[in-house]
Amino acid sequence: MEKVLAFNLVPEKYLRQIDWRDPWLIGLFTFHISIFMMAILTRNYGNFQALLFFCLCSYKIWDPNYHLSMLLVYFSESINKMASTNWKIFSRQQYFDKNGLFISVVFSMPILMNCILMVFAFQQHNIQAYSVT
Repeated sequence: MEKVLAFNLVPEKYLRQIDWRDPWLIGLFTFHISIFMMAILTRNYGNFQALLFFCLCSYKIWDPNYHLSMLLVYFSESINKMASTNWKIFSRQQYFDKNGLFISVVFSMPILMNCILMVFAFQQHNIQAYSVT
């Protein structure tokens, strides 16, 4: 069994252990940057923003509590389990621990930040629309 990078309450050491030039990490950051740029550049296009928001964030209809759940973030636990067993296919190191710290930081947190950005853009658009009248 391969050694998983350990988070030892010292974030600097943990972050220095990560190979940031790993191709899949570059691809993931490219994805996050492109979603961020789409969110910024399309902030005046409500229909596209709504589509982007609901692709990233969606109500879980199958959940009896009907609470807001981030669709991609919701599946990050399953992605983490799959990645922890198949990491040799796409990565140089084993990053995926059982607690999901790494995937939470590099996958889920940027998606949540983009969703928050879009919510603020929605609010700004609504404030401007109602202040015109």
